[in-house]
Amino acid sequence: MFGMFGGKPNYEKIFSSKDDTYKLIYGNRSKTSSILGDNVFIDAWLSSKNTGQVTAIIESEASKGDIPSLKQMIWLCELYFEDAPNSFKDPNQLLKFQTTYMQDRIKYCRKAIDCGLKDQAYYAMTSSAKLYNLYSRVPNAMDNQVVQLAVLGIVHYGQMFLESGTRDPQLIKDTKDILQHYTPMAKIAAQFAGR
Repeated sequence: MFGMFGGKPNYEKIFSSKDDTYKLIYGNRSKTSSILGDNVFIDAWLSSKNTGQVTAIIESEASKGDIPSLKQMIWLCELYFEDAPNSFKDPNQLLKFQTTYMQDRIKYCRKAIDCGLKDQAYYAMTSSAKLYNLYSRVPNAMDNQVVQLAVLGIVHYGQMFLESGTRDPQLIKDTKDILQHYTPMAKIAAQFAGR
């Protein structure tokens, strides 16, 4: 898989150069998906002192519509969201960063949907639900635009997922249950958003 670097690559050396990192991941597009999914690569990337630089390269390709990169960013945003309580002890900071991670995840899901991956609507829906749940205990939550957009997003992406042609019975059931719970709230959110 990494023949161009002769045996197992020295990731830290490669990650110190933007060009070498780009060549490793995108030099042969037919291998991009397997490289990004390789656990050794992932461990090296996330523990590297150049994590941010590597992430920026993947993010740049994701924004251009590269499918493996989009899937990687969707996965990474979820990972950062789940890990945020270990990194941020201040509740306001935690809320801010978890909000950003889920908003970014929804953005990448939307881009993936635009690129033809309609099944990513499921992850946009669940991310919208997580975003809503972050604020559900905040007083007058429905006055908050983040909450309004999250609730409307749950219903929008849930319906989109059901229309995507998916055949996974568990995901279909989950989606229908979520829609049943949030659709009445979405009607209220639409009224608040329209004020």
